[in-house]
Amino acid sequence: MLVFDELVMALKNTGVPFAVDEWETRPNTDHGVVALDGTGAILSGDNCHAECAYTGTVDLFLHALNAAKVAAVEAALTSVCEGAWYLNSRQYEAGTHLTHYEWVFELEAI
Repeated sequence: MLVFDELVMALKNTGVPFAVDEWETRPNTDHGVVALDGTGAILSGDNCHAECAYTGTVDLFLHALNAAKVAAVEAALTSVCEGAWYLNSRQYEAGTHLTHYEWVFELEAI
């Protein structure tokens, strides 16, 4: 899972604390979560899987709108996923007073 490890490192270099899969207790500061959700596209050939991709999500929670942090996450996604990502949603969570961004990405399985 080397490519996923590269993505985790790139996200941790954004200056936002990131956890893999989930936080044990959710921080009351800006934070993020990156997770693999499963297998995406599968290319079969000669009765076997010739190529495969994994899909996942990056969630970013911010107390205040911060274009620099959003841009840093998108730059990390671009550097590792080579454009195979999109912003799925941006929503305000009234209970926590956090703005929640969610990106969906696809990584090549190697």
